[in-house]
Amino acid sequence: MKRLILATALVLVAAPAAVADAARWRQVTASGGASIDQVGLVRTGDGVLHVAWHKGADLFHTAISRRGWVGATSPIQTGWTGHMDAALTAVPGGIRVIWGAIRSTDSNDPNQDLNTALSTDGGASWQLTPGSIIPRGAQAYGSDASATTLPNGTVLQAWA
Repeated sequence: MKRLILATALVLVAAPAAVADAARWRQVTASGGASIDQVGLVRTGDGVLHVAWHKGADLFHTAISRRGWVGATSPIQTGWTGHMDAALTAVPGGIRVIWGAIRSTDSNDPNQDLNTALSTDGGASWQLTPGSIIPRGAQAYGSDASATTLPNGTVLQAWA
């Protein structure tokens, strides 16, 4: 019985300390988004939660530490005609983002359907893969995406 009381007391003493060390709530995405917007999420091996989100013609990344501290926001791609909800997945050597979008109204632009970019520095910078990662005409540009990485490093993606 004494051990139970001591264990309960230790939990009650430790709980406020853990709460005090956690970050306060802070909005990650831009204000004014649509009620159906969804963020892409992936937690990497270092415990960081990576968030991909869009605002109009721009797609962004924000990292949140394992303690809940919101880091800087970096652009994944900006100035496109618009973005759908993106998916993030951890891959060997970095983080991959996949999203449906049309980069421009130029019909010769190679990025006109399902797109991907890779970050090898924790989301600080992103390298766009030229061209769609699916056959053109699949109309994934108008779809939200989801993705996962198989143990062998192969990325699977899905869209509506």
